[in-house]
Amino acid sequence: MKKTSTPCYFQCYLDNETLLSHLDDEQAGALWKALFSYANRKEDREFSDPLVAMPFDVMKAQIDRDFAKYQEKCEKYRQNVKKRYQKSDSEYDSLPSYTNEYESYQEEEKEEEKEEEKEKDNEKEEEKENASSDSLRIDAIDKHKIELIVNSLNNSAGVDFSCDDISTQRLIVKRLHDGYKIADFFSVIKHKCSEWESDSEKRSLLCPKELFSDKFEIYLEQANSSSTAK
Repeated sequence: MKKTSTPCYFQCYLDNETLLSHLDDEQAGALWKALFSYANRKEDREFSDPLVAMPFDVMKAQIDRDFAKYQEKCEKYRQNVKKRYQKSDSEYDSLPSYTNEYESYQEEEKEEEKEEEKEKDNEKEEEKENASSDSLRIDAIDKHKIELIVNSLNNSAGVDFSCDDISTQRLIVKRLHDGYKIADFFSVIKHKCSEWESDSEKRSLLCPKELFSDKFEIYLEQANSSSTAK
C-alpha cells in the first residue's frame, strides 16, 4: 500500500492578516482551532458566521494546495531514491576508475537541483503570464477577495454591483496582481465615498470601472494623504 506523506505543519501567509482583520478574538480563536482540526484530521467545519466562514474556506483551500505540493515533492524524492538504489553493480563497474558511487550520487544531486531550478523558472514565467491583462486567472482566493471588495463598495456607496461581472473581476485582479492589498481597496472606497457621495455629478463615479481603473494608485495616494492629515 502506498504511503501518503503529510507534513507536520501548515503554512500561514502574511496576506491572511487582511482576512482576519475584521474578526474579534473569539472569532479568530474559533477560526484557528478549525484550521488545526482540518490540517491534522481533515475535520471540516460549517460556520454560520460569514466573517469566519470566508477566511476558513480560503485558508483551507491553501492548506490543500500546500499539502498536495508537499506530497508531490515527497513522491519525486522517493522515486529518485528508488532509481538510485536499483542500479546494478554492473552499472557502477562500468564507471571510469576515478569515479566512485559517491561522486555519481553528487552528479545526480546536481542534476536534480538543475531540474528544480528549471521548474522554479517555469513557475515564475507562468506567474508573469497570469499577471498580464490578457491572461488573468481568477482562483478561489481571488473570488473571495473580489466579493469582499465589491460588497464593501455596495455597502459604502449604496449601490448594487455584481461580484460576478467579468469586467469588475478583471479590474480587481489586475490591481491585486500589481501588489495592492484588500485594505488598499477599502481605503480608496471609504475616501471616495466620503468625497463624492454628496456630489450629484460625481456620485456616478462610485463604480468599479472608475475606482479600480489605472487611476487606483492616484486615488490611494489621496486616501492615504487624507488619513495622514487627520
